[in-house]
Amino acid sequence: MKMGGINGKKVRLIIKDNKYNSEIAKMNYEKFLKEGVVAVIGPATSTTAKNILPLLNEKKLLSIAPTPTSTELAGLDDYLLRLRPTNKEEAETLADYIRKNPKIKKIAIVYDVINPTYTEDFIKNFRSHLDKNLNIHLHPFDEKKRNIKYYSKEIINQSNDAVILLIDVYNAALFIQCIKSLKPDILIFTTIWAKSPRLIEYGGKYAEGVLTVDIIEYCKEDRANAEIRKRFFEKYGRPMSYASINGFDAVMIIKKAIENGATQKNIKETILKIKKFEGLQGEIIFDEFGDRKIKPLY
Repeated sequence: MKMGGINGKKVRLIIKDNKYNSEIAKMNYEKFLKEGVVAVIGPATSTTAKNILPLLNEKKLLSIAPTPTSTELAGLDDYLLRLRPTNKEEAETLADYIRKNPKIKKIAIVYDVINPTYTEDFIKNFRSHLDKNLNIHLHPFDEKKRNIKYYSKEIINQSNDAVILLIDVYNAALFIQCIKSLKPDILIFTTIWAKSPRLIEYGGKYAEGVLTVDIIEYCKEDRANAEIRKRFFEKYGRPMSYASINGFDAVMIIKKAIENGATQKNIKETILKIKKFEGLQGEIIFDEFGDRKIKPLY
């Protein structure tokens, strides 16, 4: 994999923070248009992606999303390309694992109410693949009204055998600490949203044994992969997460498209025509809608 600029020119990354707010995201995308960017990498959440999609389609500004997974975003002829499988695929994988564990009879699901396009969609797909006699307790969570100790006590008092956390890594770590301190042997699952080296950093010893669904083989070794991961660690002081791996791949996809003559006006068509790209984890293949097809790992 060649490193450096594009056709002898340096690449400039313009970074804007959406602050977990769809209205700010819309303003940022309007600024990107005025600044003449070729394409955008982002947004980070499914809810933000859903809310800015009309703007992307109206302005025909391509966005490559490294992390959103809602099934609402799949199978659309739009200006959003996705690098992760959908909730349906990840939820099925998690449900299959739980079905095979006869000790799990009751499950608590803690889900973020600020990102409902992701969390509610995941719950819907997850429940559709479980046995009907499995008892599920839903716990809506709003970070602005955080009371993690109360939630944790409620989860334990319900005699749940397992907990699924559909929340960000920081709050997931706090939940894991509180829940495991009350019931050390309870099973805890997170989705990819909380899958980060920071889960161990924030969760400490309590993060031991937490399970998740993933598509990334973090031990995958090859020369280019190892060199990029080394440079990332030297620069940021932490290993690459799924988001940084997909973010890097998004940059490389845009780079290849521009090398093949893409401009802001035709980059979507150029990427879908190329279809296959080299990623850090192997080949990336887009379907006709710009959705990446890949099987989750557990």
